[in-house]
Amino acid sequence: MTPEPSPPGNAAPARREALNALTREALRSIDRGAVVVSRETRSMAPFLRGGERIHWRRGPRPRTGDLLLFLGRPGPVVHRVVGRRGEVLVTQGDNRPVPDVEPVATDDVVGVVVAVERGGRRWDLGRRGARLYAAGAASLSRAGGALYRVAVLADAALRRVLPGGRDVRPVRTVAWALLRGVRVAFHFLLFRPCHGAGYPVEEDADR
Repeated sequence: MTPEPSPPGNAAPARREALNALTREALRSIDRGAVVVSRETRSMAPFLRGGERIHWRRGPRPRTGDLLLFLGRPGPVVHRVVGRRGEVLVTQGDNRPVPDVEPVATDDVVGVVVAVERGGRRWDLGRRGARLYAAGAASLSRAGGALYRVAVLADAALRRVLPGGRDVRPVRTVAWALLRGVRVAFHFLLFRPCHGAGYPVEEDADR
């Protein structure tokens, strides 16, 4: 089969947008669903490591800390809500230093993640402990984002004083390593106390 030629100019972004529009229309009539998290991404590690089955539901107003399934660029994304800007939502992956560049409009929201399955067990994210974990994770992301921005400015100042204006990033590197370490410690110390042991997926049909 002859490979299809690459679309010229801005045809690729237009095609992605058309695909998103079709996906959005298809999802309007669906109140809930489940998808498997791609193993190709680590943007939500360590909370999501790839391969988990997440259950989402339309309807609930997204709150700070919620995991949001939305249509990004180029496709569906699961990131945490870390704030609001008027009518749009600010999202960020737990394993990202700063919030996503584009806020999420209401029309792009597929739903709120209400449960996660991994290793044959399921955890409901609407429990009080899970909500406390979610709020803490969002606060950690906001604080980490502020620290990382300061590190970026510090590296920019270093470039001004070093000969040749070399692209150095020592402060950013240290800040990001620190942030990742804190995130991993937060998750492994608090996930189980906040979410419990979960329950076997086989029980789901009886609940």
